[in-house]
Amino acid sequence: MSGAAAALAKPAVYVGGHLLDLPWPFALAELVAKRLPSLPGVTVEPVRVGETYAEIIQPDGGPRSPHIMLYLHGGAFYVGGPNTHRRAVSHLVRETGQAALLVDYRQGPRFPVSSSVHDCATAFEWLLNRGYRSTDISIVGDSAGGFLSVATALTARQRNLGSPAGLVCWSPGLDFTPTPHRRGRHRDALIGRRAYNALCRSLARVELKAGGTDGIGATTSLLCADLAGLPPTLIQVGSREFVAADAIDFAHRLAGNGVRTTLELWERQIHVFPVLADIIPEGMAALRRASAYLNDLHAAAPGTQPAA
Repeated sequence: MSGAAAALAKPAVYVGGHLLDLPWPFALAELVAKRLPSLPGVTVEPVRVGETYAEIIQPDGGPRSPHIMLYLHGGAFYVGGPNTHRRAVSHLVRETGQAALLVDYRQGPRFPVSSSVHDCATAFEWLLNRGYRSTDISIVGDSAGGFLSVATALTARQRNLGSPAGLVCWSPGLDFTPTPHRRGRHRDALIGRRAYNALCRSLARVELKAGGTDGIGATTSLLCADLAGLPPTLIQVGSREFVAADAIDFAHRLAGNGVRTTLELWERQIHVFPVLADIIPEGMAALRRASAYLNDLHAAAPGTQPAA
């Protein structure tokens, strides 16, 4: 099933990756995904987080846990949003019993990665202002959202907002700097080296056009970031994904900085396979393992119910 999904998607990824500077209807994926049926057993509440649209997704009847997930969707910083990722987040909500905040952060080509990071950090602070403690919050992200999960935790540290309880990164993209010598060791079934580098060059142009900003996100790479003090982190990635090499190195760097790190390499799985849990059995298995990990983060130190 994962091979069939990759065969259908790879041509679009290849063409789109090389033509990102054209006036594509980047919102089309969100419009199409709007027709996906909702997952039963959850309720969705639209909210405003600063200037950004977001959704609180929780089990019917309310959360069974006082903790909450901050979900940061993938999509190469250009596509995706609540509609494309609502079902995956709903699966997490049903499995964990926790609520989730799904953020529709600003994206390219209108906004640089630094704006995306700003919106995600604002969402973390928004949860704090609603009564959650930093340790009540886990951050989950796929692909570019994996980058944003780490970047948000680093930005929270910079702003003295506290550390989240943990991070879950699905097939994280950790280095978006343009380089002709990208280190993908395998022939990815979905993302090719040239398409990935074209994306990196486009992101760099958007950042340059915006004037760049200080802080995490301005360099679009986390491989040289100061990782000391980050919370426990789970990384799930396909063993032959293009991003697997960076994910493995990043996991080693986390562990070397004293971060409790769990790295899972899933054989023969495509990029962000847990997001495709509806159609890939291994994706559902990985999602359930991630859900158990999220609940285990809080098992030793249960939090308190946030203020209404």
